[in-house]
Amino acid sequence: MEAFKQKNRVFSLEEQRSLLLKQRMELDTSLKTTKNQVDELQKKLSSLKSQQKERTGTKSLYTLSQRDNIIVEARSGSSPSSSRSRIS
Repeated sequence: MEAFKQKNRVFSLEEQRSLLLKQRMELDTSLKTTKNQVDELQKKLSSLKSQQKERTGTKSLYTLSQRDNIIVEARSGSSPSSSRSRIS
């Protein structure tokens, strides 16, 4: 009888019901966990976007001419301290 059940994939209704309920509970738990992760990531994204807006809204610490000098010095390989004394 067991060989027939396995060959023809026959299961008891109670066993099927139990297995399906267990599977449903596992899927429900997984769904809730995933939703919580999505909520956390959305909050983090929102926070990072507001930080980005704050940073891009602040003024630069250098004037354009100072920034240009720093870039030129970096490309040429000269030290920034020697050029700062020339700027002052």
